[in-house]
Amino acid sequence: MNDAKKNAKVVHQDMAENLRLLERECMSNLSKYEKENNTIYLERIPPSDSVPAIVGAQLVKSTAPAVLTDGRGADVFTSVVPESSAKALSKYTEMVDSVCREQLDKLAQSSDEARIKLREWELPDLLIALDSGSAAGLPDNLRSELEVRTGFQLLLLGVK
Repeated sequence: MNDAKKNAKVVHQDMAENLRLLERECMSNLSKYEKENNTIYLERIPPSDSVPAIVGAQLVKSTAPAVLTDGRGADVFTSVVPESSAKALSKYTEMVDSVCREQLDKLAQSSDEARIKLREWELPDLLIALDSGSAAGLPDNLRSELEVRTGFQLLLLGVK
């Protein structure tokens, strides 16, 4: 706990608060268990220095499977997925890839057609001209048609 308190100065405040809460809980448990020991079990608690260190014990023995040790390691997972399932998956991924390619080709073709139509209608140029507020970007035939239809000059409208 003392080591954790020393490191608590460096960590985030939430972590330090959690450490304080944990310390309070440990101290309350310790006092509860000491009281219980003194009243029920009546056994002397040895100092922590006299308690021997806990020695680890090997509970299981690790062994490599025979399939891995005999040099057939690459064939280990071939039986996990049946060959028919692998083939079906392969066909499915090919089908999905072809559908995606077809849809992307259709999208590219439609985008090209839209660009061509917009160029034919001179729409991007018209939008740029209208955004700029001047008639200089408008084609001559459209500018003259606007002047004739409205009966006003574009200069009267504030468009140069």
